[in-house]
Amino acid sequence: MFKSKTNKILAFTCSNHIVGDLYFAIMYPLLPYIAITYELNYTQTGLIKTVFDLGAALTQLPAGIISDRISEFWLIGGANLWVGIGVILMSLATTNIMFLGMSFITGIGGGVQHPVGARFVSRGSDPKSLFTSIGILNFSGDLGKIIAPIIVALLVVSFGWQKCLLFVGVTGIILVLGSMVTNLSISKSSNNANNIQ
Repeated sequence: MFKSKTNKILAFTCSNHIVGDLYFAIMYPLLPYIAITYELNYTQTGLIKTVFDLGAALTQLPAGIISDRISEFWLIGGANLWVGIGVILMSLATTNIMFLGMSFITGIGGGVQHPVGARFVSRGSDPKSLFTSIGILNFSGDLGKIIAPIIVALLVVSFGWQKCLLFVGVTGIILVLGSMVTNLSISKSSNNANNIQ
């Protein structure tokens, strides 16, 4: 039972880590296209990514504190749904100011994945394979970063950056909801490590 739940926790957290890091990595290759659309200079373009990351940075510590009271399952899934919805809204922005504001709001959800995901996997892992599990978790995030520029290369030239963002947001939401539905059995794990086993 422990092994089964351990694998489910790892699979759920890794799949969400892929999506979460993809959300953030997608911005780098899209910035030149966004800059052209909104006629931004270099500083204004850089500000978009800064604001996006700032939203995530500000929620890292609160996310860790909140995970003492709320199941990591719901925090991770809910945060990635937040970012997915935000990415969709970013794709619909008609002005740079609107896009900048949505970037910050969207980024807020991105601060949950790393502190809460690492905690969830650490608590749910067999101590003998803890570091392997953490390594797999970290690697899964890198997969999201690898996939992001491939998606841009395939979509942006034919469909534009807005539709590329829309595709990523919708697809991410579907993947996160799928991971939550297929792993509902781990959602009832309280924040007591003994209850995961």
